[in-house]
Amino acid sequence: MRIPPIQWQVTSDKTRFKVVVAGRRFGKTHLALYDAFLKAISNPGQRIWFIAPTYRQAKNIAWVVLKNIVYDEPRFLNKINEAELYIVLFNGSRIELKGADNEDSLRGVGLNHVVLDEFAFMKKEAWIEVIRPALTDKKGSALFIGTPDGFGYFYELYQKGRIEQDEFRSWHFKSIESPFLDPLEIEAARKELDERTFRQEYEASFETATGRIYYAFDRKENNAVQTIHKDVRIIITVDFNVSPMCWLIVQNIKGLDFVMEELVRRNTNTEEMAKILGDLYGYDRPFMFYGDYSGTFRSTKSPSTDYDIIRQILPNSDFRVKPNPSVVDRVNSTNSRLCSASGQRRLFLNTNKCPELTKDLEQVIWKEGKREIDKTNIERTHSSDALGYYIDYEYSLKGKPNVSHKF
Repeated sequence: MRIPPIQWQVTSDKTRFKVVVAGRRFGKTHLALYDAFLKAISNPGQRIWFIAPTYRQAKNIAWVVLKNIVYDEPRFLNKINEAELYIVLFNGSRIELKGADNEDSLRGVGLNHVVLDEFAFMKKEAWIEVIRPALTDKKGSALFIGTPDGFGYFYELYQKGRIEQDEFRSWHFKSIESPFLDPLEIEAARKELDERTFRQEYEASFETATGRIYYAFDRKENNAVQTIHKDVRIIITVDFNVSPMCWLIVQNIKGLDFVMEELVRRNTNTEEMAKILGDLYGYDRPFMFYGDYSGTFRSTKSPSTDYDIIRQILPNSDFRVKPNPSVVDRVNSTNSRLCSASGQRRLFLNTNKCPELTKDLEQVIWKEGKREIDKTNIERTHSSDALGYYIDYEYSLKGKPNVSHKF
């Protein structure tokens, strides 16, 4: 019942928080429980939990696997409790099986280690509000493991581990890498399933329901941490939606664009955002604004346009605005900067300081069967729209505009 060599790279790693994304039948549950068993026998008095999405899943799947592991090493076993699904080892360490469907039963216990199996199907709050605090006193560790299911919190943790942020580290395994699966079975599944389902279930690929728009974006490859250069002009890209309103802070350095930070506020207005920008970078600093053409319109409520208001507060601002391009052209230009056909990346962002833009680039999708952006999720598209106005103006695949709006 030992684990195969490909899984040892996870078990032998000393990172505190591990995230394993793997395809079906990779042996995820066995890996997680064997890893927990090794931790339990290596240190006396350990309290370790294995948590499945439901208690029934823990009982029907994980309990048999755990008993097989300990039966294979009987010298370490002290007690098995079939009714409450826990084992006690010779050194007082204890491994218990739980279900995330009863959050109250998970509260109030200090833990040395926890496994969250099929974490994509658990609530984010189960980790943040219940499990993470339980690890604090003992500086405990955690293993998140499962198959992808959309762009949820499991995806967020996986991406955090890819850049080894906040004591996280990630691994990715396809089903074909499993020593437990016959390759012919995988090929049979490929013939039966649609492409998206096969990628998600057997290649452990995070998938959206329909086509992802900014397919060239990769959270790791397009991530870069840059500080503001005092001698380089600050570019501001704006989306004037009221809630949220999104402004991005950009600088072009040696031909590469870096999104340094995002300003995202709800129930706000252009005047307030301009003052926030002035407080951060200076009211007299020269800014170059790119944004939505609708910002040039006056309304019945005010004789001033959005750009007029900005200039009143930030007097050294210039503006580059053109009538809104076609959505497809804007998207194609952005994808080209994110990663060209030759593999060159010329657009980067600080994913830690730009969480909304990061989510947009990963999650904004086309309407099914149309070349229109799906805006049913009111939280999405605003940051990527703001970025797109700048990219399309400066790098449109159709060339720069001959004339921009005058102010």
